[in-house]
Amino acid sequence: MTIRGPLLFASLLAAGGNVLAQTSSARVEISPFFGYLFGGTSNSVTIPNPISGDPLTLKYRVADHTAYGLRLGYNLSAHFEPEIEWTHVGTGLRSTGSYRVQEICLNTDCLKFDYFLGGMTYNVRNGRVRPYVSLLAGAARISPTFTLEDFEHRVGSDTRFSGAVGVGLKAFFSSSVGLRLDARGYATRTAGIGYGPVCTTFHDPGAPPTTDSCGPRNWLLNADLTGGLVLAF
Repeated sequence: MTIRGPLLFASLLAAGGNVLAQTSSARVEISPFFGYLFGGTSNSVTIPNPISGDPLTLKYRVADHTAYGLRLGYNLSAHFEPEIEWTHVGTGLRSTGSYRVQEICLNTDCLKFDYFLGGMTYNVRNGRVRPYVSLLAGAARISPTFTLEDFEHRVGSDTRFSGAVGVGLKAFFSSSVGLRLDARGYATRTAGIGYGPVCTTFHDPGAPPTTDSCGPRNWLLNADLTGGLVLAF
Protein backbone atom coordinates (compact mmCIF):
# COMPACT_ATOMS: atom_id res chain seq x y z
CA MET A 1 0.00 0.00 0.00
CA THR A 2 2.84 2.36 0.80
CA ILE A 3 4.24 1.79 -2.70
CA ARG A 4 0.92 1.91 -4.59
CA GLY A 5 -0.02 5.30 -3.15
CA PRO A 6 3.03 7.19 -4.46
CA LEU A 7 2.84 5.34 -7.77
CA LEU A 8 -0.82 6.27 -8.22
CA PHE A 9 -0.08 9.89 -7.32
CA ALA A 10 2.81 10.02 -9.80
CA SER A 11 0.61 8.51 -12.51
CA LEU A 12 -2.07 11.15 -11.93
CA LEU A 13 0.53 13.91 -12.13
CA ALA A 14 1.90 12.52 -15.39
CA ALA A 15 -1.58 12.22 -16.90
CA GLY A 16 -2.43 15.75 -15.80
CA GLY A 17 0.79 17.06 -17.32
CA ASN A 18 0.01 15.29 -20.58
CA VAL A 19 -3.45 16.85 -20.72
CA LEU A 20 -2.02 20.29 -19.98
CA ALA A 21 0.55 19.83 -22.73
CA GLN A 22 -2.25 19.07 -25.17
CA THR A 23 -4.58 21.89 -24.11
CA SER A 24 -2.28 24.65 -22.89
CA SER A 25 -3.13 28.00 -24.52
CA ALA A 26 0.11 29.87 -23.66
CA ARG A 27 1.78 29.42 -27.02
CA VAL A 28 2.19 30.76 -30.54
CA GLU A 29 0.02 29.44 -33.38
CA ILE A 30 0.98 29.72 -37.06
CA SER A 31 -1.75 28.92 -39.61
CA PRO A 32 -0.96 28.87 -43.35
CA PHE A 33 -4.17 28.49 -45.35
CA PHE A 34 -5.60 28.10 -48.84
CA GLY A 35 -9.19 28.42 -50.02
CA TYR A 36 -11.74 30.24 -52.15
CA LEU A 37 -13.03 33.82 -52.04
CA PHE A 38 -16.53 34.81 -53.21
CA GLY A 39 -15.94 38.24 -54.69
CA GLY A 40 -19.05 40.41 -54.24
CA THR A 41 -20.46 43.27 -56.36
CA SER A 42 -17.96 46.07 -56.86
CA ASN A 43 -19.45 48.65 -59.25
CA SER A 44 -23.10 49.29 -60.04
CA VAL A 45 -24.56 52.09 -62.15
CA THR A 46 -27.71 52.71 -64.21
CA ILE A 47 -27.19 54.49 -67.52
CA PRO A 48 -29.62 55.39 -70.35
CA ASN A 49 -29.60 53.34 -73.51
CA PRO A 50 -28.11 55.70 -76.14
CA ILE A 51 -30.67 54.50 -78.71
CA SER A 52 -33.94 53.88 -76.87
CA GLY A 53 -33.35 55.86 -73.70
CA ASP A 54 -34.37 52.89 -71.56
CA PRO A 55 -32.33 52.43 -68.37
CA LEU A 56 -29.50 49.90 -68.49
CA THR A 57 -27.99 48.45 -65.35
CA LEU A 58 -24.25 47.99 -65.60
CA LYS A 59 -22.69 45.94 -62.82
CA TYR A 60 -19.26 44.54 -62.18
CA ARG A 61 -18.43 42.03 -59.52
CA VAL A 62 -15.11 40.83 -58.26
CA ALA A 63 -14.66 37.37 -59.74
CA ASP A 64 -14.67 34.40 -57.37
CA HIS A 65 -11.14 33.14 -57.05
CA THR A 66 -8.65 31.18 -54.97
CA ALA A 67 -7.14 32.82 -51.89
CA TYR A 68 -4.19 32.05 -49.67
CA GLY A 69 -2.39 33.58 -46.74
CA LEU A 70 -1.07 33.26 -43.21
CA ARG A 71 -2.41 33.82 -39.68
CA LEU A 72 -0.25 34.30 -36.60
CA GLY A 73 -1.70 34.21 -33.09
CA TYR A 74 -0.63 34.06 -29.46
CA ASN A 75 -2.86 32.54 -26.77
CA LEU A 76 -3.03 34.93 -23.84
CA SER A 77 -5.29 32.53 -21.97
CA ALA A 78 -7.35 29.43 -22.56
CA HIS A 79 -9.81 31.46 -24.64
CA PHE A 80 -8.36 34.77 -25.85
CA GLU A 81 -5.92 34.84 -28.75
CA PRO A 82 -4.77 38.07 -30.44
CA GLU A 83 -4.15 37.31 -34.10
CA ILE A 84 -2.85 38.97 -37.25
CA GLU A 85 -3.72 37.90 -40.79
CA TRP A 86 -2.51 38.37 -44.34
CA THR A 87 -4.74 37.19 -47.19
CA HIS A 88 -3.92 37.50 -50.90
CA VAL A 89 -6.38 37.18 -53.79
CA GLY A 90 -5.41 37.63 -57.45
CA THR A 91 -8.68 38.03 -59.34
CA GLY A 92 -10.48 40.19 -61.93
CA LEU A 93 -13.85 41.75 -62.72
CA ARG A 94 -16.95 40.21 -64.31
CA SER A 95 -19.71 42.09 -66.06
CA THR A 96 -23.24 41.38 -64.78
CA GLY A 97 -26.59 43.20 -64.80
CA SER A 98 -29.02 43.89 -67.65
CA TYR A 99 -26.25 45.38 -69.80
CA ARG A 100 -23.15 43.24 -70.09
CA VAL A 101 -19.87 43.93 -71.75
CA GLN A 102 -16.82 41.77 -72.19
CA GLU A 103 -15.42 40.00 -69.19
CA ILE A 104 -12.38 41.85 -67.97
CA CYS A 105 -9.36 39.97 -66.71
CA LEU A 106 -11.43 37.06 -65.49
CA ASN A 107 -9.45 34.49 -63.49
CA THR A 108 -6.18 36.41 -63.80
CA ASP A 109 -4.21 38.75 -61.57
CA CYS A 110 -5.60 41.94 -63.09
CA LEU A 111 -7.11 42.91 -59.73
CA LYS A 112 -5.22 42.02 -56.57
CA PHE A 113 -6.42 42.22 -52.98
CA ASP A 114 -4.09 42.00 -49.99
CA TYR A 115 -5.78 42.07 -46.61
CA PHE A 116 -3.67 43.04 -43.57
CA LEU A 117 -5.81 42.59 -40.48
CA GLY A 118 -5.42 42.22 -36.74
CA GLY A 119 -7.84 41.44 -33.96
CA MET A 120 -9.01 38.91 -31.41
CA THR A 121 -9.93 35.26 -31.71
CA TYR A 122 -12.04 33.72 -28.96
CA ASN A 123 -11.61 29.97 -28.56
CA VAL A 124 -14.93 28.67 -27.26
CA ARG A 125 -13.21 25.72 -25.61
CA ASN A 126 -9.64 24.67 -24.98
CA GLY A 127 -8.68 21.15 -26.01
CA ARG A 128 -7.93 19.08 -29.06
CA VAL A 129 -11.08 20.40 -30.79
CA ARG A 130 -11.48 24.18 -30.55
CA PRO A 131 -14.37 26.06 -32.18
CA TYR A 132 -13.73 29.80 -32.32
CA VAL A 133 -14.98 33.20 -33.47
CA SER A 134 -12.80 36.08 -34.72
CA LEU A 135 -13.18 39.84 -35.08
CA LEU A 136 -10.50 41.78 -36.99
CA ALA A 137 -9.87 45.17 -38.57
CA GLY A 138 -7.11 46.71 -40.64
CA ALA A 139 -6.45 47.60 -44.27
CA ALA A 140 -6.97 46.17 -47.73
CA ARG A 141 -4.44 46.96 -50.44
CA ILE A 142 -6.28 46.99 -53.79
CA SER A 143 -4.04 46.86 -56.87
CA PRO A 144 -5.67 46.94 -60.33
CA THR A 145 -3.41 46.26 -63.31
CA PHE A 146 -5.81 46.51 -66.23
CA THR A 147 -4.18 46.82 -69.63
CA LEU A 148 -7.19 47.75 -71.74
CA GLU A 149 -7.00 51.29 -73.12
CA ASP A 150 -10.19 52.43 -71.41
CA PHE A 151 -8.80 51.38 -68.05
CA GLU A 152 -5.26 52.70 -68.21
CA HIS A 153 -6.04 56.03 -66.57
CA ARG A 154 -7.69 54.23 -63.67
CA VAL A 155 -4.75 52.02 -62.77
CA GLY A 156 -3.15 52.59 -59.38
CA SER A 157 -3.08 50.88 -55.99
CA ASP A 158 -5.22 52.11 -53.12
CA THR A 159 -5.29 51.22 -49.42
CA ARG A 160 -8.66 51.17 -47.67
CA PHE A 161 -10.14 50.27 -44.29
CA SER A 162 -11.31 46.69 -44.03
CA GLY A 163 -12.84 44.54 -41.31
CA ALA A 164 -13.67 40.86 -40.97
CA VAL A 165 -15.75 38.48 -38.88
CA GLY A 166 -14.96 34.77 -38.87
CA VAL A 167 -15.93 31.44 -37.38
CA GLY A 168 -13.92 28.26 -37.51
CA LEU A 169 -12.64 25.07 -35.97
CA LYS A 170 -9.18 23.85 -34.94
CA ALA A 171 -8.65 20.11 -34.56
CA PHE A 172 -5.27 19.09 -33.12
CA PHE A 173 -3.75 15.72 -34.01
CA SER A 174 -1.02 16.24 -31.42
CA SER A 175 0.10 18.96 -29.02
CA SER A 176 1.66 20.97 -31.85
CA VAL A 177 0.01 20.06 -35.19
CA GLY A 178 -3.62 20.33 -36.24
CA LEU A 179 -6.10 21.21 -38.96
CA ARG A 180 -7.87 24.56 -39.16
CA LEU A 181 -11.07 25.34 -41.10
CA ASP A 182 -12.36 28.89 -41.37
CA ALA A 183 -15.28 30.87 -42.84
CA ARG A 184 -14.77 34.63 -42.94
CA GLY A 185 -16.70 37.66 -44.18
CA TYR A 186 -14.98 40.92 -45.20
CA ALA A 187 -16.23 44.50 -45.53
CA THR A 188 -13.94 46.95 -47.34
CA ARG A 189 -14.58 50.67 -47.78
CA THR A 190 -14.47 51.41 -51.53
CA ALA A 191 -16.31 54.75 -51.87
CA GLY A 192 -14.51 57.01 -54.34
CA ILE A 193 -11.86 54.46 -55.19
CA GLY A 194 -10.12 54.92 -58.54
CA TYR A 195 -10.34 51.47 -60.07
CA GLY A 196 -12.97 49.85 -62.23
CA PRO A 197 -14.67 50.33 -65.59
CA VAL A 198 -15.57 53.60 -67.21
CA CYS A 199 -19.08 54.64 -68.22
CA THR A 200 -19.90 56.66 -71.31
CA THR A 201 -22.52 59.43 -71.12
CA PHE A 202 -24.17 60.37 -74.42
CA HIS A 203 -25.30 63.98 -74.67
CA ASP A 204 -27.40 65.81 -77.26
CA PRO A 205 -26.77 64.97 -80.93
CA GLY A 206 -23.60 66.62 -82.12
CA ALA A 207 -22.03 66.84 -78.66
CA PRO A 208 -19.16 64.44 -77.97
CA PRO A 209 -19.76 61.76 -75.35
CA THR A 210 -17.90 61.92 -72.05
CA THR A 211 -16.50 59.12 -69.97
CA ASP A 212 -16.02 58.79 -66.25
CA SER A 213 -15.46 56.05 -63.72
CA CYS A 214 -18.49 53.92 -62.90
CA GLY A 215 -18.69 54.72 -59.22
CA PRO A 216 -17.99 51.76 -56.97
CA ARG A 217 -20.27 50.93 -54.10
CA ASN A 218 -19.45 52.41 -50.71
CA TRP A 219 -18.56 48.96 -49.38
CA LEU A 220 -17.31 45.80 -51.02
CA LEU A 221 -18.70 42.77 -49.19
CA ASN A 222 -17.19 39.35 -49.81
CA ALA A 223 -16.37 36.12 -48.00
CA ASP A 224 -13.98 33.21 -48.13
CA LEU A 225 -13.76 29.57 -47.06
CA THR A 226 -10.26 28.38 -46.21
CA GLY A 227 -8.44 25.47 -44.66
CA GLY A 228 -4.92 24.56 -43.69
CA LEU A 229 -2.59 23.52 -40.92
CA VAL A 230 -2.22 25.05 -37.49
CA LEU A 231 1.23 24.75 -35.92
CA ALA A 232 1.53 25.44 -32.18
CA PHE A 233 4.73 26.19 -30.26
